[in-house]
Amino acid sequence: MQKLSTDVLVIGGGAAAAMAALRANEKGAATLLMSKSSFPSGSSPMARSGFQAAVGHSDPADSPEIHCQDTLKVGGGLNNPGLVSRLSREIIRIVDDLEKWGIDLIKDGDKYAQRHRVGCTYPRHLHHYDRTGKALMQTLKQQVIKSGIPVMTGTMVIDLLAGDGCVCGALALDCNELKWLVVEAKSVVLATGGGGRIYATTDNPAGMTGDGYSMALRQGLLLIDMEMIEFQLSVCYPPSMNSYPPNSSAWVAAGARFYNGLGERFMKKHQPETLEKSSRAMINRAVGIEINEGRCTRNGGVYLDISSIPPEEIAQIGPSISRAFANKGVDLTYQPMELAPGAHTFLGGVLIREDCSTELSGLYAAGEVAGGVHGANRLGGNAVTDPLVFGDLAGTAAAAYASKHELKENTGMEAEKIFSLVRGWDEAAYGLSPKESIQKVQNIMSENVGLVRSGPKLEQAIARLEEMERTDLPGLSARGESNREVAINLKHCFDFRNMLLLGKAIAVSALGRAESRGTHYRQDFSENKGERWAKHAGIRLQDGKLKANFVDHNGEEVAIDQ
Repeated sequence: MQKLSTDVLVIGGGAAAAMAALRANEKGAATLLMSKSSFPSGSSPMARSGFQAAVGHSDPADSPEIHCQDTLKVGGGLNNPGLVSRLSREIIRIVDDLEKWGIDLIKDGDKYAQRHRVGCTYPRHLHHYDRTGKALMQTLKQQVIKSGIPVMTGTMVIDLLAGDGCVCGALALDCNELKWLVVEAKSVVLATGGGGRIYATTDNPAGMTGDGYSMALRQGLLLIDMEMIEFQLSVCYPPSMNSYPPNSSAWVAAGARFYNGLGERFMKKHQPETLEKSSRAMINRAVGIEINEGRCTRNGGVYLDISSIPPEEIAQIGPSISRAFANKGVDLTYQPMELAPGAHTFLGGVLIREDCSTELSGLYAAGEVAGGVHGANRLGGNAVTDPLVFGDLAGTAAAAYASKHELKENTGMEAEKIFSLVRGWDEAAYGLSPKESIQKVQNIMSENVGLVRSGPKLEQAIARLEEMERTDLPGLSARGESNREVAINLKHCFDFRNMLLLGKAIAVSALGRAESRGTHYRQDFSENKGERWAKHAGIRLQDGKLKANFVDHNGEEVAIDQ
């Protein structure tokens, strides 16, 4: 057991974590960044088409106010307007900083070449063709290195530590050396990203198991909109490209068309007025219905035909994507992509205020782990704008909090509870495989809590996850032939623990929302119930049980007119 101390602890390895660490460091706070895998990591480096910023270079009529309006329009009535306003305004300032830090974004002369995307009034995407995330994270990584911010990689934060209503640090496992760490911190920024790996099919990288959501729940914090999960179309054929993300939104914006396994252009049936120019949520819902009703391809997907797009434009929109397909024998100029939906982005998360503070004093949340920004449906490109803006705000606020407070002693029992679990896992020489147990959770979620949901399926998922919590969780084995193998097995055990709690939170939230709205589609309640249901589905862990209710933007319980 090693003890570390810092002013601000930042947990995560993506854009939100990097921005939070940079801002906290700028404000004079001793800052430590701790990443479960490498740095950079998470979904941020995988972002393709760009991010939204109303700098008005491609069309001077654009503005942060219009960006805000576009975001609220697609959000299904669930966005927090205050958070959306901060998103659209603050990104302008951050783009200036990224420019100073040397980010390589595509320009037309001395102005940014902004792209148009579905749902945007004006072209607003700043980009580096289809490698925007890599360009962004390379810039942020270099800035973190330049600033001298210490970074610990391969270190999984297991739980937050708190006492007297304040966060006081975290308990972590150094998977490189099989060593336990107690990190004392005056403030903590939770920037752990999403949880796409809780599903069998996802374009999320390994490690995205929803750790931040589960850590927050175990501290009794309120999560909102956890039923709102954005699914993205990924390759289902050829098998060697399974789960590869082809950036379908960019192709749709350029004129691509969807067809089902019968050769029908099915968007004519589901969204006859807007067709493929519909919101991502409506396209995903249509795809889910087509697959669920048996009109899928031989490989369980749909076709995306981009052959109407000129070859030179294909080469510009997605050069690495077209090369990846070509390397597998698929020529996108005349052969369609074969795609199936996989988990992409979590739109809900920890309830935050405009400065990213939470119900636990000293704890801040930013990026995909936080809720309230995107509502029931996300405007394309805001997935990168979000962590940049709120990572910036969280780091600034966390540093200010740390400057006014001293380190506090942990008075909770979190560490002892964890070590009790670990002792059982370590002693079970012939226990359950954590990897196999994780696969069971993924299958349960994909079969019952995917794109197309129903009351009976959701209830079945909850029952099966609760049963696994009672039987599988204490029966895991983390034994290994080396310290490294034990550390990896322990990490998977904790992944499984987090995934069980997260899966239940999603299913309980989805069961409570007896309507269809945005990314949430219920077969048994297929209609949107309008303004009276435009409230957040809240979920909280109390006395070991998940409690669900509907809340407003401030987390106050509200009644729903049935």
